[in-house]
Amino acid sequence: MRRPLLEEAHQWEGVEVGLIGVPFDGAVSNRPGARHGPRHLRDQSTLMGQVNHQTGARPNDLANIADLGDVFIEHPYELNAAIDDIEAFYDTVVKAGIVPVTGGGDHSITLPIMRALAKVHGPVGLVHFDAHCDTGDELFGHKQHHGGPFKVAGEEGILDPKRTIQIGIRGPTEPMWAYSYDSGMTVIH
Repeated sequence: MRRPLLEEAHQWEGVEVGLIGVPFDGAVSNRPGARHGPRHLRDQSTLMGQVNHQTGARPNDLANIADLGDVFIEHPYELNAAIDDIEAFYDTVVKAGIVPVTGGGDHSITLPIMRALAKVHGPVGLVHFDAHCDTGDELFGHKQHHGGPFKVAGEEGILDPKRTIQIGIRGPTEPMWAYSYDSGMTVIH
């Protein structure tokens, strides 16, 4: 989006919205590659216009927006440590009063981001567009994986299921969706 790159926390004074990449897909069970998402989003966003041609709005005039770079995953081969690396970065962002806008990465990155947000703001609500509920049980011995972040978040009390809507979920029923329904999330197929 042609915003300034401010990769060091001491540069974030006055930033209201931070664009952040999380190049991590170490918790997928199928089709890795989402780690390349942040780079491609940045490449494509250079084509984005500075003015909405329908409304005349200039988003960059409405808020101080900066690209905060990518989260450095110091432990990419240790799933739980990688999740901790992501959470630590977002702790710094949220404590600085910056609203994070994130491009990832697989769905596992959502859990540490929500943990950081909930430390400051309490349980979060969620609007989730996906084909899957991502409220599955443990997978390959891990609670933290791409198919279960919202179940873990609900169990930890950082996600408010009553303020969660999941849109685009495919198929009539599936056992791994039970938590979504049982916890009170709104699911729209």
